[in-house]
Amino acid sequence: MSLLGEISKNSEALRYHARTAEVAGQNLAHVNDEKYARQRVLAREGVMHKAFGGLLTSGLEAGGVDHARNEFLDARVINEVGEGKSLAAQKEILDLLQVALGEEITRQGVNVGLDDLHESDLAPGSLTRALNDFFNTMEELSASPFEPAIKQELYHKIQTLTKRFNEAGQSLEQIEAELTGTIERSVDEVNRILAQIHETNVQVRRFELLDQGKAVSYRDERQALLESLAGYVNFTVQEEDKAKPTG
Repeated sequence: MSLLGEISKNSEALRYHARTAEVAGQNLAHVNDEKYARQRVLAREGVMHKAFGGLLTSGLEAGGVDHARNEFLDARVINEVGEGKSLAAQKEILDLLQVALGEEITRQGVNVGLDDLHESDLAPGSLTRALNDFFNTMEELSASPFEPAIKQELYHKIQTLTKRFNEAGQSLEQIEAELTGTIERSVDEVNRILAQIHETNVQVRRFELLDQGKAVSYRDERQALLESLAGYVNFTVQEEDKAKPTG
């Protein structure tokens, strides 16, 4: 019995070290995988049992797998991903509006406001340039109200300004339609991600309730899904009450 017990203990220890080597190789294989967190095998001693000569314990054995994750750091990553995506979306919309209005400062001045810029600094074809030309012509007409050339010039400036307003209105309507379509697609994507998160939570709960160790792979997958979700909506993460599991 003693010899068989020693063989059993050594077998458990070998299985533990084999599992450790397997996890180490898995960590090396996923060293460039952003969704993967480094794992480690937990060690524990087996249960005590009665044997010839007294109580003995079984050999060293694997007590499950844990991973190098930190809840605070994971939450910070989710927050930073959300803020980065939000700023990128705002910049994209502002760029579309700038293109729609034709606004562009053509010189590298950074210490002056728009009202202080000379008309040559405004992009040709922009709404601001058309407004600027219109009011300049109006000022010239006020100084010489009976000058036919100025009246004709004012007429052309009014036509140009009207055209710029119409073009800007059409561009804004197009931007609105494109953003509406983007929002609809984003809602579908959010619902898809939420469904995947729910399924992952169910698997995490089922795996860990069966005392099979920590569901490290499912938790890595859930973190990746949460980071994807942060690109669409702002949210907070809270572990469920273990006394009332919902999955």
